[in-house]
Parts: sequence; C-alpha cells; structure tokens
Amino acid sequence: MASLERKLVADTLYLLGRTAVLRVLQIPVLLVTARVLGPEGLGLLRIIDVIPSLAKYGKISFTSVTVREVSQVTDSEGRLINSLARDVAYSASILWAILLTILVGAGSFVLQTGPVQTGTQFAALAMFAMSIQSLYATNCQLVKNFKLMATSSVIGEVLRAIFVLTTITFLGIYAPLIAAAIGALITAALLHRQMPLGITFRLDRQELWRQTRIAVPLSLGTLAFGLESWVERGTIAALWGLDRLGNYMILISLLQAATLFINNFLEAFAVHLYQRLGTRDGPVDTERMIRLPTLTFATIIPLFAALMLFWGPFFLTWLLPQFTKAVPLIPWAGVILWLGAIPSLYITAMYSTRLDQQVISIFLRLAATAVFSLTALFLWHSDWDVEGAIVGRLASTATMAITPILLTARVFHPGPGELRKALVEYLAPGIWGLLLMVGLTSLPMGTLGELLLKPLLFLLLYLPALLRWEKQCLLISRLIWPKLRGRLVRNKP
Repeated sequence: MASLERKLVADTLYLLGRTAVLRVLQIPVLLVTARVLGPEGLGLLRIIDVIPSLAKYGKISFTSVTVREVSQVTDSEGRLINSLARDVAYSASILWAILLTILVGAGSFVLQTGPVQTGTQFAALAMFAMSIQSLYATNCQLVKNFKLMATSSVIGEVLRAIFVLTTITFLGIYAPLIAAAIGALITAALLHRQMPLGITFRLDRQELWRQTRIAVPLSLGTLAFGLESWVERGTIAALWGLDRLGNYMILISLLQAATLFINNFLEAFAVHLYQRLGTRDGPVDTERMIRLPTLTFATIIPLFAALMLFWGPFFLTWLLPQFTKAVPLIPWAGVILWLGAIPSLYITAMYSTRLDQQVISIFLRLAATAVFSLTALFLWHSDWDVEGAIVGRLASTATMAITPILLTARVFHPGPGELRKALVEYLAPGIWGLLLMVGLTSLPMGTLGELLLKPLLFLLLYLPALLRWEKQCLLISRLIWPKLRGRLVRNKP
C-alpha cells in the first residue's frame, strides 16, 4: 500500500505540474482574449465553446468502460494487451466522433451566417480533434503513464497559446476555436509517436452491445455534468445577457484554476479506485482510498478560497478593468470551491463496479441543474444582477455536497457513528476557514493589508486545522519530505 501511495503522489505531481504549466500559459491567453473580445465577445465565445465540449460530455463513454475494466485490457505488469474489448471501444468511439462532427457541421448551416455559423464549424473540427486525442489519453491512463500524458499536453498547449496570442487580434473569436483543434491534433501526434493506439478496427456485435449497456449510463452521467454547464451558460445569457455571462465566466475560470489539484488527483486516482472497487464483495480500504484524500481536499481548499477572496478583486480590477462586474461574485466563489471539493471522490466511486450507482449520480446532477435554474430565475425576478447566477451555482453545489457521501455510506462508512464522524471531519476545516474569512473581511485595511496582512493572518489562524490534517494524513512527513530530502542530498556537491 505504501508503494501505491508513492505512485499516486508521483502521478498527481506529474499531472499537477502539467496543469500548473497549462494554467501559466492560459492566464496570458485568457487576459489577452478577454481584453480583445470584451465581456460580450467572451460571453459569445463561451456559448460556442459548448460544441467542443461535446467531445467530452456528448460522447458515448466506451473508453470509460475500458478504464473501468482496466484489469481485462492490461497484463500483470500493467502493459496493454491485444483485446477485443479495447478494439471495439476505440472503434465505436471513432465512429461516434465522426457522426457527431457531421451532425454539428451540418447543423451550423441552419444558423445565421456570420461569427456564430463559422465559429460553430471551427468548433466542430476542434471537437473531432479532441475526441481522437482522448483515445491516446485513455491509453496513458490504462498503463498509468501520466508522465507521457503530461508532457505531450504541455507541448500541445504551448503551441495552442502561441497561435491564440499571435492571431486573436485579426481572427477574433475564431482564434481560440482553431487553436483548440491544433492543440488537440499536436498532442495526439506526440502521443502516437510514443504509444500508438495499437488496435484493430472491428465492431463485434455482442461485445459492442455489452459495452453499450454499460457505456450509456456512464455517458448519461457525463452528459448530465456537461448539461449543467450548458444550462448555466444558456440561462445567464438569456436572463442577464452576453455581457454578464462574460463577467461570470471570468470568475468560473478562476474557480477552475483553483481546483487543479483536485482534478489532477482524480485523473491519477480514478483508475486505481476502479481497480480496487472492481468486484462486488471483499474488504474496502476506506481510510486510504476515500477518507484521507477527501480530508485533504476539505482542509487544503479553504486556503485557495482565502487567496481568491483577498487577492481576486485587486488583480481582476487591475488586469481586466472591463470585467469589474465580476468582483461582487468573488466572495461566493470560495464557498462553491470548498463544497464542490468534498464529494468528488465519492462521486467518482459511484461509477465503480462495486457501487454501480451511475444512474443515481445522473439524477443528482440533473437535480443540481434544476436547482441552479430555479434559483437563478427566482433571483432574476427579484431584480438581482448576475450575483443571482453565482448564488444559484452555490445552491446547486450544495445539493451535490453531502448526498453522494450519504448514498455510498453502506460501503465506505458502514459502522455505527462512522458516517457522522466523517461528515464532521470533512466540514469542520471549511467552516472554520469561512468564519475566519468573514471576520477578516470585516477588518478595514488598505491594499497592502488585503494582499499581505489578511492572507498571513488567515494562514496563522488556520494553522491548527493544517496541523491536525498532517497529523492524520502524514502526507508531508511520510511521503513528500523524504523524497524531497533525498533529492537535496543527491544534488549536494
């Protein structure tokens, strides 16, 4: 189990390093794109961006079935083997990507000529390129080669960023869409050189039907997640207009940057989790698989929330003065960040063979989408500005915060009092952090106080929660520090 922990830390660090580099590249791209397009243009771009996201949210998840059944397509040493299941999954995925691209491309001619129609066509090409890239990424997941995945993604993103920065002034809204296709194709080409797909194109009827019965519920769960994002953008555009949507999406970009740790850990951990929950009986190591990682999220995320609260308004006003309407939304974002982090591993586990709760997860996600829409509509009727949208997002996130933990308690917290103890452990650090943020926000300080003194005070007062977390997880003292110390010793002259 210690080797598994070291592997997870290494995989997470690879992916975390990749995403950190991607975020560094994406920040100037986002700033330049926002400045050139303005709030309304950025809002329109985010509406058209729904189409490339179909590569992730609109696909039939045949590759997810392969990841879920990883032990059947790899040997005892973790290498890919010739497999009918993988051949069928990848072949069906390619055909679905082609069909979806044709449908979106043909549908674009129904739209009015101009930026929306042309942008939709470029977005369809980006969607197809991203679909092909995802097959190579699945190969990396199956063999747990996250280093290769990270390296190729960074190279593709560098070229994508260069393209946007050099063409946005004359290509306008089309530049990010074309760049998305270029970045995906380059990443796929780099992965192909190191790890070809290695499949035979075939569609065995019996195997295809077996996978479809599993993939459709998995796809509906992913689609429900995408639907939540699409409904969110459409609702805000319809109620408050593209200008407000552009301001809102700037804040969402900040939220996505802050959640990179969680996303990278889940990407590295999902295949391990599915492997250990691949049977319907036997013991479950809740402590290492679920409790300690979730406790880490619940304790570390309030630090990111505090930085967003204290630094966000200054840097947003300084760097993007056209987007000052997003400043009032920032205080709500910290709570959303924290509540969204807590159930993430439990939601992932719901798709495993052991729990088999993907259909329930779909209804949860649809319920959260309905909560957002109804809350936003009610607050819009009550004459709220776009703050009503962020409150709706908070309400939908709260809907998903505790429910997955309750639904999976029979597997992860079956003993008397275990569920209550877990909930208290998960909620206590965030509640303490939120109380500190409210208290510090009420203190009158100048710019220097907001940028330096308040974050330092927060860190000092939040230190007991961090020490308690380290005492339970021993992540720094047992896993990270020995590795870092070993490198320092080796590098000594």
